[in-house]
Amino acid sequence: MTIWLDLTTSASFHPPPTGILRVELNLAQALCEANSEIELCLYESQAGRFSALARGEFERIVEFQQTVPPITGKVELNVQRRDLRPSGGMEIFARDDILVMCGMNWRAHIGNMPHLYAMQTSIGLRLIAMCHDIIAIKFTHLVPGLAAVYEPYVREMVRHADHVLCPSRCTRRDLLRWAQSIGEELPRASVMPMGCRPMSPARERVSAKVAEVLAQRFLLCVSTIENRKNQQTLCRAYARLVDWGVADLPLLVFAGGIGHGGQDVINEIGFDRRLAGRVIALVGCSDADLAALYRGCLFALYPSLYEGWGLPVSETLANGKFCVCSNQGALPEAGRDFVDYADPWDVDEWANKILRYIGTPSAVAQREFDIRQDFREVSWRDSAAHVLAVASRLADE
Repeated sequence: MTIWLDLTTSASFHPPPTGILRVELNLAQALCEANSEIELCLYESQAGRFSALARGEFERIVEFQQTVPPITGKVELNVQRRDLRPSGGMEIFARDDILVMCGMNWRAHIGNMPHLYAMQTSIGLRLIAMCHDIIAIKFTHLVPGLAAVYEPYVREMVRHADHVLCPSRCTRRDLLRWAQSIGEELPRASVMPMGCRPMSPARERVSAKVAEVLAQRFLLCVSTIENRKNQQTLCRAYARLVDWGVADLPLLVFAGGIGHGGQDVINEIGFDRRLAGRVIALVGCSDADLAALYRGCLFALYPSLYEGWGLPVSETLANGKFCVCSNQGALPEAGRDFVDYADPWDVDEWANKILRYIGTPSAVAQREFDIRQDFREVSWRDSAAHVLAVASRLADE
């Protein structure tokens, strides 16, 4: 029995890695360190097949995703093919092998799931899949258009996966309730502890744009800039503080890529004179940039409308920093008792909390002391150990 790890998402997207890519990369590295016999593969969409990948090629993926400055395109890899037919790929797997998939496999160029399920039936391949969240099903308006693809994908995952990994109790509960509501047999699902630091520490220097920010007092919001992440509430809270006559506001920094509706946030910053010079967006930050921003901020903000986990929150805590955070979805699991929570829709509540903490440094210092004393970060090795334990149970069966 061989454990295979699918790296298609990491090999298909250009840097810098965000969200799901970070999970796949860090989990893959931890799994490879924990078990030298794990094999790697990816799905080649043009050839319509799964192909094996040597360990050395994974290092190329990691280096590519850490490229500074970030570049477009995807990494060119030397894959190992023994069957060049379009329906090939089956030959790399043996009966009772286990395939771990935790990427964006609902996208057609990332994974041909009907083909995979057919192979699963033919050769007894076991599948460990990951459900990061069901936001596209539960709140279709937050990610317009995705439900048409994502809901059938999750439905088939529930039917075919031998085990489903979830990043939080909230996501596991959401998934099982939804599966029950559509009459599906409930899948075996567990909560995988989520690591909160990159496995490969950033080695490069921070960029000039980040160095300029580090020379100032600033607040930090790390996430893709898009409607669901709700940076609009922070913009309006900052405008509210200006209207209240609050002087000497710290710079508010949004660090992340541009997602659905993100340009509207950028436009709001540009068009509102109250935000000029007070709010900026940093797009394309490297791991070194993010690490420096986490360490240098006064405190962090995370107003997301709903999350399946909330990696920036746990990353903030791992860096010893305090966070004011939305109270929705799985975020209370990520933040526990170490953050201050707010209603993501309540602009006045966010404005008041920001005002309190920038005006009372001792309150922030006490929070940071509590974090240093009591917060125990989860490592990606812990995540890998959970996956290997699940695979071991499947093998025993």
